[in-house]
Amino acid sequence: MATYGVTDEQLTAIADEIRLKLDLVSEITVDEMPEKIRAIDGGGGTQVLDGVIQGTITSVNSNATSIRNYAFYGGTQFTSMNFPEATAIGNEAFRLCDNLFAINFPKVTTIGSSAFRGCTSLLSVNMEKAESIGNSAFYGCNNVTSVNLPNVTTLGSSAFNSCSRLSSVYLPKLTAIQGETFYNNGSLVTVHFPAVTQINGGMAFRGCGNLEVANFPALESLGSNHFIYCNKLTTLILGLDHVCELTAVSALNNTPFASNGTGGTLYVPRDLIEDYQAATNWSTILGYPNNQILAIEDMA
Repeated sequence: MATYGVTDEQLTAIADEIRLKLDLVSEITVDEMPEKIRAIDGGGGTQVLDGVIQGTITSVNSNATSIRNYAFYGGTQFTSMNFPEATAIGNEAFRLCDNLFAINFPKVTTIGSSAFRGCTSLLSVNMEKAESIGNSAFYGCNNVTSVNLPNVTTLGSSAFNSCSRLSSVYLPKLTAIQGETFYNNGSLVTVHFPAVTQINGGMAFRGCGNLEVANFPALESLGSNHFIYCNKLTTLILGLDHVCELTAVSALNNTPFASNGTGGTLYVPRDLIEDYQAATNWSTILGYPNNQILAIEDMA
């Protein structure tokens, strides 16, 4: 039988919801909750109450407009969640719901830190109105294969850390990538971030061992260890109309671009090739015998 743990904060939230639905003024004690829940909707609350206690409820459909912090934390019995009106998901709201594989949040704009962390059965993330995602929101969701977040502009550190099967990422409005965001995502082969101007923190793509192509049309600066242990990264595309600053040669350590690597190709606008060849740190990278620089305009 599944067990669903409830925190003091959740009990208070449940009590508040019961009072609201039953139009009550006085406070509700824990002992009174079962009776009050059963009174909702002419007794229809009984099935919900018993289902949560016994762990038999596996799906939740709700018109709630927000989901509180820790609301379903550790709910291993849940397999699907449908919140068509919710606009915000709290911190750790679904953390460790390790059987949860289907979610529907069409109006959500904000996702809290670790909201889905450890949801190891989740298959995809498709939230078209989401704008802000907290730190570690999908950390360890190792069965997620695709991410479609067309309106996200803010993405916290380690948001998709250790999503080992993630192979498709669509984040066209994201402007900055934080540290360890895609750490150890071994199924990523190609990444394209058209609006990203900065990669902050370290090791954003560390250990993405199958990453071959990284395309950053707007990137202003590339720092230390962002691509460390990306052993197959042979193509780097930088489309800005001026040189993208390389703050350290170590940014490309343990990649084919490194001094002991097999070689990689840097694609930049044709009229910037000589500028890159003379630029600090880039001149070192491009001086290694197996590396080359070519014009974006000549890409097949």
